[in-house]
Amino acid sequence: MSPPPAHPTSTTGTETQPPDAFAPDSFQGPSSGFFHHVWGWFEATVKHLQLRALLAMMEAREVGSHFAVIAGLLVGALLVGVFAYVFLILTAVFALAEWMHGDLVWLKITAGATALHLLLAVVLVLMAKSRLKAGVFEKTKEEFKKDILWPKTPTHPRPPTS
Repeated sequence: MSPPPAHPTSTTGTETQPPDAFAPDSFQGPSSGFFHHVWGWFEATVKHLQLRALLAMMEAREVGSHFAVIAGLLVGALLVGVFAYVFLILTAVFALAEWMHGDLVWLKITAGATALHLLLAVVLVLMAKSRLKAGVFEKTKEEFKKDILWPKTPTHPRPPTS
C-alpha cells in the first residue's frame, strides 16, 4: 500500500503553513521587480489605512464623551427650566395671594427662586453652546495636514507618529 498524498503546499511530505499575508515583506517572489514593488505599495497602503482607522476610533471615543457632556448640560438646562416654570406659577399664585392679603414675604421668596433658576438655565445653555463650538477630530485633521505637506518637502523624512 502506498503512503497518503502529501499536502498540496508541501514538497517534502510535511505540512507547511502559507505565508502570513500581512507580515512585513511577506511576498515570496524575487526581491525586485514589478510585483514586489506593487506588493510593497499594497502593504504600505493597508498599514496606513489601519493606523488612520485606529486614530479615528480613538477620537470617536473622545467625541462621544464630548457630546455626552453637551447632552447632559442640555438635559440639566431643561430640568432647571421646568423648575423655573413651576416657580413662576407659584409666584403668580402668591402674587394673587398678596393682592388679596398684602403679605410680601412669600412673593419675594418665590420670585427670587424663579429668577435664580432662570439664570441657572441660561448659564447651562450658554455652557453647552460654547462646548458645541469646540473642534472635533483635531488629531485626525492635524495628521491629514501633515500628510498633505509631506510630499512638498521630500528631503526631510516624515516624523514618526506616536
